[in-house]
Amino acid sequence: MSKSIVCLPGFLCDDRLWKHQRDILASQDCKFLDLRHSENLNQMLEQIEQSFTTPLTLIGFSMGAYVAQVFATRFPHRVEELILIGATGCPFSDSEFKARVQTANTLKKVAFGGLSPKALKHYIHEDALNNEAIRNQILEMAAGNNTEMYLNQLNATLHRMDLKMSLNSLRFPITLIGAAQDQITPLEKVEAFQRAIPRSTLYIIEGSGHFIPLEKPEELNAILMAALALN
Repeated sequence: MSKSIVCLPGFLCDDRLWKHQRDILASQDCKFLDLRHSENLNQMLEQIEQSFTTPLTLIGFSMGAYVAQVFATRFPHRVEELILIGATGCPFSDSEFKARVQTANTLKKVAFGGLSPKALKHYIHEDALNNEAIRNQILEMAAGNNTEMYLNQLNATLHRMDLKMSLNSLRFPITLIGAAQDQITPLEKVEAFQRAIPRSTLYIIEGSGHFIPLEKPEELNAILMAALALN
C-alpha cells in the first residue's frame, strides 16, 4: 500500500531540491509542495492540509522541516510519520533573529537579487562547492525568488517555537537527519534535538553541508528508503 508523502522544501528552494529523491518516491503518492508563493505560515500549513485526505508522511528540509513540525503538532491526527532533514527544533537565537530582521529591513529598500556564489561556502561542504552542478542548482533555485517571496518565507518562519516537547508526546515515528559539517544546522544542535525526543531515530551524514538532498543524495535516499520501508 502506497503512502501519502508530502515533501516540503527549504528557504528559497523549490521542487528541484528533490531531483534525486523523485525516483525512490515514484511508487508512492507523493507531492512536492512549493512554499515560495505562500504569504504566511498559515498558508503553508493549508497547502499541506489540502494535499491529501489520508494520513500524511511529511518529509521536510530546513525551513520545510520547521513547517512540518508545526503541522504535526497542530494536526497530529493527520500525520503518520515525520522525517526532518537539517532541523534543530529550536527557535532562532537572538543574533540569528536580529540578522534576519536586518535582512528583511534591507530588502524593503533593495530588491533581492539571488544568492551570491560567495555565500555558498556557508551552506555546502567544500566538496559540493567544487561541484558545478550542485552550485548552479542552488543558485538557480534562489534566483527564482523575488523580494516578495523572500520576505514572505522569512516572515512566515521568523518567530519559531520550540516544539521538541510537543513532538516527543506524539506517537508517530520521527526520523532526524543531519550533516556532520553543516554550518547552518550544527551537529551539536541536531544531536540535542534527538536527545529531547529520545524515541526518534537520528542519522548523521558525513561529508555534507546543509543541502543534504543535493550534496549526498545516495546516502539520504538509503535513509529514506529504510525509514519509509521501501526496500
